[in-house]
This record gives sequence, structure tokens and C-alpha cells, in this order.
Amino acid sequence: MQSKAIICINGSTTYGPTIRAREGDTVKVKVINMLLRNEDITIHWHGISQVGTPWMDGVAQITECGIDVGESFEYSFLADQAGTYWYHGHVEGQREDAFYGAIVVEPLGGYPFAFDEEMIVFVSDFYTAYPLDQLLGLTTVPWTWVGSPQIQFINGDPKLTITVNAGKTYLLRLINSASISYYNFGIGGHNMTIVEVEESFVKPQMVPNLYINAGERYSVLVRADNPGCFLITTDMLQRAGPSGSARFVYNGSGCDDSSGYVNGAANFVTFDPLSLHALNATIIPSATRTVNANPRQVRDSELIISWTINDISFKMPPMNLLIGAYYNHSHTLPSTNAIPLYPGEVIDLVLVNQYRWDNVTQEQHPWHLHGHSFWVLGTGVGTVVNDSLLNLVDPVKRDTFTL
Repeated sequence: MQSKAIICINGSTTYGPTIRAREGDTVKVKVINMLLRNEDITIHWHGISQVGTPWMDGVAQITECGIDVGESFEYSFLADQAGTYWYHGHVEGQREDAFYGAIVVEPLGGYPFAFDEEMIVFVSDFYTAYPLDQLLGLTTVPWTWVGSPQIQFINGDPKLTITVNAGKTYLLRLINSASISYYNFGIGGHNMTIVEVEESFVKPQMVPNLYINAGERYSVLVRADNPGCFLITTDMLQRAGPSGSARFVYNGSGCDDSSGYVNGAANFVTFDPLSLHALNATIIPSATRTVNANPRQVRDSELIISWTINDISFKMPPMNLLIGAYYNHSHTLPSTNAIPLYPGEVIDLVLVNQYRWDNVTQEQHPWHLHGHSFWVLGTGVGTVVNDSLLNLVDPVKRDTFTL
């Protein structure tokens, strides 16, 4: 059996401790790098607004220097918006080695829905190869694709059992911490009611299943009203690869290895995240500028495949961008990759997912905006935006979305 060392946070081999705060709290986290291998670390606070504190965003060589082995750094940021967030390592691919955890920011005014108990549910993938070895294959000749993950986990456990009590309503905070896996998530014998998407409460919508991509979060209510033995399933979308599962069982149901566990996949339907609407109407400010960003996969003369935006692939700067800006080292700014923003602007960001180099296929991808959130006004087929189809009344505000 192949073994692999992973990154444990406070000794946990599944995921790190859940950080809880109330709206308006200042969160301070001291991070000490105690890795046995000689690697820097940083932690990105995924979804947390970092307006005014960009140096706390946790991206090595962009917003901070990496934390060396044996050294520490204290992060401090404002939890200014209720919601479900998460944190993860942001040096190379460290997050796929269990380097992540949840953040829950409680609303000051209470929840607009009722529940009895809450559960954090991470869905994730796992590779037996180390992230640095995978990166080497993606950046050298011959180019080597990492392939599909070998294992799918739920809460870091390939054989997890979640036990519930009949008659209770559970709030499941679903977080996709995978590296590349896009999941169809469902619970056999039970519907889910979506009530929160990342930082937004939404009009309750009952679904038998939902799609959740890397970095995305959905909070759902599940009513335990169907005693028995069931399976939670995470089937990969748009890629070949293994499925994940966990047991969802009732106290006193007598479920064991010989039980017939009900899988709900036969009742799954196509899930459209744009069918969700914010709980309250929103006045969308008028855009001051439109920015077009067209992602595309390209292959160079040495057959190395990379992502580009507007036909330019990102290159790491020679030094930390914030330090470079502070000392006015303009050569550190990747001008061909940078979109300058100015205080008070409202950006209308238009993304067009283009065909790959073969002009035949397209690759879906989650988009995440660091330190900010955005309203998803609409999606469609083609390269021209049809303004009449945009939701300007109650769009959901998010920080991660699949294109």
C-alpha cells in the first residue's frame, strides 16, 4: 500500500479546526510553519473581504512572503459578512494535502431559517503524488497531466458515517475543497433545501442534488424524516474519476456493512445555480467600466498546456507585489496580466470561456475573486451579453462561480 505524508493542522489528519466568529469580529490567527519538509506556507482566507487588509489575503509572492519553516505569522482580518467560508494553504498545491478548514461567520440578527444542528461537510479529492511533483510535470518537457484523483473524500474520510436523529433538521455547510473535482452532490432518500450560498442568504429552494465546484459553498437544510440507511454521493462532473460516498444513517436503524444503502442518483436532475435568488432584493450599482476576460487553454510548441486570460498566461513576479508597489519597483508588476482598479469603481466583468487550442472542446473552471465578492447577473451561450436576460433585481452575491 502506498503511503503519503500530509499537512496536519493542529494534529488533525482530516481538516483543520473550524473558526467561528460573529459579524464585525476581528479574527486573529497565528500560523506556525512546523513542516518536516522544507516548504514555505501561507493561508488564504477564501471568501473573506480583505478591503483595507490586502496583505492578509495569504497568497505567496503576491500579497505576502511565504512563512519559512520554524517561523510564524499572525493573520488579522475583519469578519464583516455572515456566511460560510474556508481557509487553505496557498503555496503550490498544498491545500490538496488536507491543508484546509472551515470559517463560519454568524449573523448578528440571527438566521432567517430554523435548524436543530449544524454540520461541516467537506468534499475533496486526493492524489497519491505530492503537489510539487505534480507541478513539475505541468511545467516541464515532456508535459505530464496529473490525471484524475485517486480518492474522493467526505470530511477527509473515504468511509465516513454521518448519524442523524429522526425528526431533526440539520444545516449542512457544504464546502468543496478539491483541487480539480466538480461534484454532483446528493443524499439518498432526502431532498435538500438551499438557504445560503457562500455569503448570501437565498430564497429557499428544494433540490434532490446540486453541483458544487472547487471553492464553492452551499448551505442546505436536510429534514431527517425518512429513517433508514442511505448514501451521500459525490460523482465527478465533466471528468472521469472515482466517486466519493459516505453513509447517512439514523440512530437506532441498525445499519451495518450488510445493509442495503439507498443511493439517490436515479432521482438527480440538472442543477442550475442561476435558479437561485438572493433572499432580499438588491440595488445593483451602475458599472463605471467593463472589463473583458477571456480564459482559454493553449498548447505551446513544446506541447506544454497552460491557462491564459486574453491569451496571456500568468507569470509569478520576481518579488512580492505589495513590497514592489511600496518601494515603487514598477518592474515587479506584471503589466500584461494586471487589471488596474481604482477606488470607488464598479466593474462589469464579462467572462467568455473560449475553446481550447484544438477549437473543439472547452474546459469548465471555477472563478474566484480574492478579497472581494461579486453579483452573478447571468450566463449564456455565445460571446455577446444579452442585457435583457440579466438578473438586476435579486442576484446572488458570491466569491466563486463556475464558468
